[in-house]
Amino acid sequence: MTDGQHNTTETIRKTLMAETKVFTLYSLEEGVLFFDYHDNINIELDDVKEAFSLFVKHSNNCTFKVLLAFGQFSTIDVEARKYAENKSMPTPAQAIVIRNLSQRMLARFYHLLRKDKHLLKFVRSVDEGLTWLMTISPDGNSQASANKELLN
Repeated sequence: MTDGQHNTTETIRKTLMAETKVFTLYSLEEGVLFFDYHDNINIELDDVKEAFSLFVKHSNNCTFKVLLAFGQFSTIDVEARKYAENKSMPTPAQAIVIRNLSQRMLARFYHLLRKDKHLLKFVRSVDEGLTWLMTISPDGNSQASANKELLN
């Protein structure tokens, strides 16, 4: 680590916050909660509710940004997706790692139907998501804007 600049998750200090049956939650030193979902799982409604609860518990009065990395070949139930679309997550910004075509299709629905107005960006890697989140201040202002390039 040099000059406070970090380019990859390997150089960022991760603190384990919680482990569930579908994800591991880390707090990153840059004010980011990292939800690292396991591979080959089906995310159900109770899993999404648990993630929201853990966000509130560990987000330092909802000032932490969120990085979600869905596992390879992981999916989400319709009921869980609808809950996530309608439930407010009071975060300044959220980056979501998209790893395959089916996740990209689900991301389109989420993007179109979500109620939240915080910054959102779909990315190809954890490092790309973290790099983008580090440009966002705790109040949600950014010199970089969220885009939809992975949705097209």
